[in-house]
Amino acid sequence: MYQTSDVGFSFAIAVSLWACLSTAGQAALPLPSAHPAGSGSDLIAIALSRRSLRQGDQGADVIALQRYLASNDLFPYVADGFYGSTTASGVSTFQRIRELPATGIADKQTLSAMGFDLPRRATTPDPARFEPATRALSTDRLVPGSSGSSVANLQRQLNDYGIYVPIDGEYGSSTAQGVRTFQRVRGLNVSGTADRETLQALGFSLPRLPYVAAVLGDEDQLAQVRRFFPGAFIDGSGRREFINIGAFSDRYAAQARTEAALARGFNARLLYD
Repeated sequence: MYQTSDVGFSFAIAVSLWACLSTAGQAALPLPSAHPAGSGSDLIAIALSRRSLRQGDQGADVIALQRYLASNDLFPYVADGFYGSTTASGVSTFQRIRELPATGIADKQTLSAMGFDLPRRATTPDPARFEPATRALSTDRLVPGSSGSSVANLQRQLNDYGIYVPIDGEYGSSTAQGVRTFQRVRGLNVSGTADRETLQALGFSLPRLPYVAAVLGDEDQLAQVRRFFPGAFIDGSGRREFINIGAFSDRYAAQARTEAALARGFNARLLYD
């Protein structure tokens, strides 16, 4: 009897203590997070500084996008903050699943569908993509095999037009195909070579290069000339066609190129435009 009473008394005390602790806990303890630590939703930054992201973009906004894609098995690598072809592919897959236009560009509609908070108005574009240097070139012609900063600027410009090519500074087959696409749509001569007309149509400011080293010849000699001057091409900008082996702003540089061609047995001339 005493044992039974003790048990009942102990049980009553336990119930009372549990009720008190539960009430106190409701006031003092935070509710558990809807997203456990380490989940994809807990990793992304909810607010972005831009309303649209595309290939060539870099920075914290791209990291946030990549982490979102990774949390949904759409990006298989560690977020590196560079919007390349793999990121674009993940965005395209997301867009197809959500029945959005599969452009590979994380535009306002796509980022909103992912749950990001976007700025009310578009912020200033990333300076790395739109510095004045990207609008000016030191040459008026780029060809397959060219490399350097001018090629990288060409690649950025193609990406800005929605023609996605790797930005690596190397004028390879992807860049040539991108140039052909632009030329075809723009109604230019489709060559895959970024000539003066194409570069101007892309919006570049080009230097004046009035001194031209020329070999008097035609298509039959072009292959032979290119053995020594790989960038040579048939130039028909004058009254007659010739093989252009270099255009220069400086007369002495053009004269040196002309003399190099003469030394190799070509009928070369220095022209002034």
